[in-house]
Amino acid sequence: MLKYFDEIAPFIFNERCHPMAPWADEIDVLGLTYEQIIGDHGNEVQLETIRKVAEFCEIRPPQPELILDQLIGKQTFTFSGGRTSWDAYWNPEIEARFMTFGGSELNERFGFGA
Repeated sequence: MLKYFDEIAPFIFNERCHPMAPWADEIDVLGLTYEQIIGDHGNEVQLETIRKVAEFCEIRPPQPELILDQLIGKQTFTFSGGRTSWDAYWNPEIEARFMTFGGSELNERFGFGA
């Protein structure tokens, strides 16, 4: 992970993440989190998130519950069967680099707190 932050993160943060941040203020952009979609905040938040996406796309899903049953947690090309344990890769040295690249500001801007 440290090698990633030394070699790749400067490009990712400077060329991708920071330039994308102003999108958060656009009225025609729907902001949501992985945690809302996957259900970390409960089933009602998850269903409301599906409704918000449908409304934003100007479609009306017949049953948001059906979308959950058919899509969330199903086998896909990138589905590993579970979440990556971030604490296996993150440490104070990585955190310091993350802060240097403005990660804290990005987290706050996108609603993840400082």
